[in-house]
Amino acid sequence: MSFAIWHVDCVVVSCRHVAVRVTATDLCAAATGRATDQGQLNLDKSVMTQTTGTSEPRQVFTGILTEARAKWGWFVALGILFVLLGFGAVSNLLLATVATIFYIGVLMIAAGVFQIIHAFGAENWRGRFLWGLGGLFYAVAGTTIILDPVIASLVLTLMLAVFTIASGLMRLLLGFRARGDRGWGWLFASGLLTAIAGLAFLLGWPLNSLWLLGLVLSVDLVFQGCTLVGLGLQLRDAR
Repeated sequence: MSFAIWHVDCVVVSCRHVAVRVTATDLCAAATGRATDQGQLNLDKSVMTQTTGTSEPRQVFTGILTEARAKWGWFVALGILFVLLGFGAVSNLLLATVATIFYIGVLMIAAGVFQIIHAFGAENWRGRFLWGLGGLFYAVAGTTIILDPVIASLVLTLMLAVFTIASGLMRLLLGFRARGDRGWGWLFASGLLTAIAGLAFLLGWPLNSLWLLGLVLSVDLVFQGCTLVGLGLQLRDAR
């Protein structure tokens, strides 16, 4: 009788042990499932965030491109205007030179004024005095250019010649160092032509100061106009 009772007790204990093991296993599985679901949810949120962050700049660019395509005619009209202004400048290089000088002077004055305003606004900056002083000198130089366009034309033409020669020499040096690489000859030829043009500007100084800046302005206007016309036509074809 006691043996039977002992056997029954052993069976009950074993069943309780199995039940406890089953319950613990179910709890672990449930916890694992919840953790997996939570991780998948976080992963989905991360992917959605990355996708949204990537698509936003693309949507903005697409909107800008669509708006530009709708107004392709304005690009063509502005390009034609630039081309006409460029040919008009070629017909009177002296007037174009004076216009270039006044344009540079106004830009220098505006830059100097904004620099002075910025210096007054930066109260806690140690270099505000020097920054404002530099803006003052910039504005004074712009004013001097407008008040005396002849001297400004001489100085600016000389600076253009020197910088053109320096740019050509730098390209020659880069092309010489890159010899043996593909396309180095084009870079060398470009530097050679630029240096020759700068030397021609320097040899023609100061007589060419009456027309050289106007010629540069006219060529720039024509090239900008052609670029705008081509861009407008490309936008029209892409509609």
